[in-house]
Amino acid sequence: MEEKDALLNKIERLRDELNQLVLEKNKIDHQEIIKKSRELDRLITEYTAKYSSK
Repeated sequence: MEEKDALLNKIERLRDELNQLVLEKNKIDHQEIIKKSRELDRLITEYTAKYSSK
């Protein structure tokens, strides 16, 4: 359960960071947005694989 909560927290934190980057997109490199988006996708996929059937 602790691992599940930690993964959910990472997903929420990364989603917040990504949203902030998108809001500030003119101030940053678009590669950072792409990197965070891919990391978020990976974490969501990992979470779904581990916990969707439980």
